[in-house]
Amino acid sequence: MKPLILLVRLAITRGVRVLSRQLAAGLLAAVSMALLPTTTIAEATTAETVRSDNRDLHVVVKPGESLNSILQRELESAVDWKLVARANKIAAPDKLLPGDVIVIPYSLVQKRNYAQLAFTKGTAELIRAVSQTVEKVKQGLKIFVGDGIKTGPDGFVSLTFRDSSLVNVQPNSAIIVEKLDCFDKTVSCVIGLRASEGELNLDVGRADFEKPTRFTIDTPHASAAVRGTRFDFEVRDGNVLGVTEGEVEISFAGQSSTIPLGKGTLAGEGRSISTVYDLLLAAEFPEFINFDRVSTEDLLQWRAVADARRYLGAFATDESMTNVVTTFANGVGTQDATVATSDLQPGDYFFAVRAVDENGLKGFTASKKLRQVAIDKDLGPDLDIEVIDQKMEIRSDSQRLLEIHVGNELQSIKGLDRLVQYKTYQLEPGKSIELDVRRHPNWYLTAREILSERSVSSYGGLYEYKAVR
Repeated sequence: MKPLILLVRLAITRGVRVLSRQLAAGLLAAVSMALLPTTTIAEATTAETVRSDNRDLHVVVKPGESLNSILQRELESAVDWKLVARANKIAAPDKLLPGDVIVIPYSLVQKRNYAQLAFTKGTAELIRAVSQTVEKVKQGLKIFVGDGIKTGPDGFVSLTFRDSSLVNVQPNSAIIVEKLDCFDKTVSCVIGLRASEGELNLDVGRADFEKPTRFTIDTPHASAAVRGTRFDFEVRDGNVLGVTEGEVEISFAGQSSTIPLGKGTLAGEGRSISTVYDLLLAAEFPEFINFDRVSTEDLLQWRAVADARRYLGAFATDESMTNVVTTFANGVGTQDATVATSDLQPGDYFFAVRAVDENGLKGFTASKKLRQVAIDKDLGPDLDIEVIDQKMEIRSDSQRLLEIHVGNELQSIKGLDRLVQYKTYQLEPGKSIELDVRRHPNWYLTAREILSERSVSSYGGLYEYKAVR
C-alpha cells in the first residue's frame, strides 16, 4: 500500500497529474474514498451539511427554515418537495424544527449536476445517455453524466462546469461525460471525461469550491488527472500534451515524467514521455498594425516564430476565445505564413494565433483585441504628391480625415501587391504631410477615408516613387 499512499499524497498536494488508465482508475477510487466524510447520521447535528456513504445529502435545519427554503438553497428548486417530504415522513413542511436532519435523495442532487453548452458552431451532435437519442447541439443545453458530444469537420463546442472549468471541443472530436459531481461547493468538484478522438483545450478549476477540482480525462492511450491548469490534449495515434499553465505528471508504459509549464510531450506507441519539448514562444505583432481599425482589405501580420511548422489562428467574440467565429491555418512554406485576413462582420473581436512545431505541439498564444470596420465606399481618395529637394509633400482634396500608409517594400500576397511594413499617418482636410525621401530609394503610398469609428472607404490607388540617384 505504500506506493499507493505516496501517489495519493502527490495527487492531492501537487495538483496536476497524468497516469496510465489502470493506475488512474485505482488512484481515483482511492482518492474518492479518502475524501468521503465519515460523519454518521446521528452525528449530523454537529454540522450544517454532510453526506453519508450512499451520497444522499443530509441537511441540518436552521431556525426559520422550511422544506421549500432548504430545497431552494440546496437544489435551486423546490419542485420535488413532495418526494422529499415523503422520504422524510414530514407532515408539515413549513414547520420544521431547528436541528432536524432532512435527507435529500442523491438522485435529486444528481439532477442538479450538469454541465452546459456555452457555445456551439458548425456540425455537432449530442448523444443522450438515458434516452439514447441524438440531438443537435445548441447553446444552453444541459449535459448530464453519460451524455456524449461529437463534432464534425467544422464543429466547435464549448462546455462549462459549475467550478468554471472550460472545455473547448475542437473539430472531429468525440467525448463522453463519465463523472460529474459539482453541486456542493463544500466538497471537491469531480469531473471525468472520456475522449476517444480529436482535440481538447482545457482551463480547469476556477471557482470557489473548498477543495480543488478533481478533473480526469481518459483516452485510449493514457489518462490525465488534472487540477488548476491550462493545457492542450490531442488524441490521434497517441496523445500530444502541451502545458501552458501549471504542471502535469504523465505515466505511460512503465515510465513517469513531470511536464512543467512551457513544456510538452508525446505519449503512445513508439514515443517516450521522458522526452520533453519546449513549447514555441508566442508570436509578436508589429506595432504598425492598427487593430482598432481593421477592414477586409487589411492584413493582420505577426513576426515569424523560430522552428514553427505552421500557425493556427482564430477570431472570437470573447477574450477567453470560447465563442469562436472562425479559424484559419497557415503553412510556413507559403508567402502568407505570418499573415491573415479578416472577413468578419463589423464589430469588436479578439484575434489569437499560435505557432505549431514539428511534433504537433502548440505554442503559447498571442492575442489582440480588434475592431472590424465596414467599407462604405467603393473608391478611396486621390492623393496629390509632389517631391521637391528630397522632400515629399502629400496633400488631398478630400473633406474627410485620411489614413495614409507609407512604406518602402511591396510583397505579392494572395495575388495583390501589398505593403508589408509601413508607417501610418492621419491627414486632416486642408493639411499636408512632408516626408524626407533620402532615407530609402523606393516609396509606396496608399490611403483611405475614415468615415466613422466603424466605417472606412476602400483604399485608393497605390502610389510609387523611386528616388533618382
